[in-house]
Amino acid sequence: ALPQSTGLPEFSAVAYLDEEPMYFYDSSTKEVVARQEWVKGAVDPDFWRRNTHILKETEMVFK
Repeated sequence: ALPQSTGLPEFSAVAYLDEEPMYFYDSSTKEVVARQEWVKGAVDPDFWRRNTHILKETEMVFK
């Protein structure tokens, strides 16, 4: 874990497709956020909920 003074989240994850970031998650926001406009409409709405849940659980493993 990083000291709080760094301004960086304790945990983050980024999904890439063809070397471009598709979405990210960090321990500050605790949600998956699209990094490309096309991703928002290309996946079903449940995708965001599922992946947020998975990454929250993954974050707990690394604590």
